Amino acid sequence: MTNKNISYLTNLLAQKIVWDNVPSFNKAASFGEAYTILDSGIDKKIWGIGVSSENSSKILELFVGMKFNTSNLRKTLNKLNIGYRFIKTNGFKSYARVQSKPSIVSGNPAKHFKLNGWGTLGGYVSDNLSNYRLAISNNHVFGLSNSAKVNDKILYDTGAGIIAIGGFYKKIDLLLPPNINTIDAAVCWIRDDIQLKWGRKKPKSSLNPIVGMEVYKVGITTGYTEGFISNSSFRHRVRYPGLGTLNFGSSITILGKAGFPFSLPGDSGSLVFRKKTNEIVGIVFAGDGTYTFANIFKNVEAQLQISI
Repeated sequence: MTNKNISYLTNLLAQKIVWDNVPSFNKAASFGEAYTILDSGIDKKIWGIGVSSENSSKILELFVGMKFNTSNLRKTLNKLNIGYRFIKTNGFKSYARVQSKPSIVSGNPAKHFKLNGWGTLGGYVSDNLSNYRLAISNNHVFGLSNSAKVNDKILYDTGAGIIAIGGFYKKIDLLLPPNINTIDAAVCWIRDDIQLKWGRKKPKSSLNPIVGMEVYKVGITTGYTEGFISNSSFRHRVRYPGLGTLNFGSSITILGKAGFPFSLPGDSGSLVFRKKTNEIVGIVFAGDGTYTFANIFKNVEAQLQISI
């Protein structure tokens, strides 16, 4: 074996070769015990070296990257009359358990961390002014009825525990009388490590409400319910704890099918979808057990500067 070949293997595989005359496998076995991979070029594609037996003969095993071209190294080992085997690998990793990314699903419980009780995480929207990933619900759910501060924690109930999914971002203020409200909505930003899932099919757009339109929603109290729009521009009053009775206009009224309620307390923040096309029509914010009131989602998009 020439000094040139020894130098080649030394530079390619190890800082020190302890064998003196190749192919003596008594020395080659030491090689598998003593090598350390160099921090240069091609060496990073070699993950390990060992010696095994095959048909009573010793074989040099080289663990190499999946895309490593072994042709040049094969030629060299063949010249040295060394038995060898290449084993392809994606690399070796420590066996510390990697935690999977948490997921959140629209239609499940969420709230401002100071809120007593829970509302519903309606779905996910984009901010027209930034690259934030946003979740939407009501001001009285995410915005603590006008009291939330930017980046206040927003909590989500996974069913197995409560996690912080992000922070409060922005809202439409609820106005005291004699002002008339048209929106009860707020959004929070979502952590980058959280996967966003829709409880049903992801919507592609929003749509203005039409009387008689069949709709559905998913909320934490009544789950999936269907109904129809009975009014698309209703004026009414709503009681808010801590704020009093507020005036609302341009509300959608919805009646559940077969006499069942379309929503109940806890369903606040649920998005209302047109059943036929899955387009978003509104967002639930109030009711009386029979009638459900929702804001027109087109108005929510315009005032919060968001889009689906």
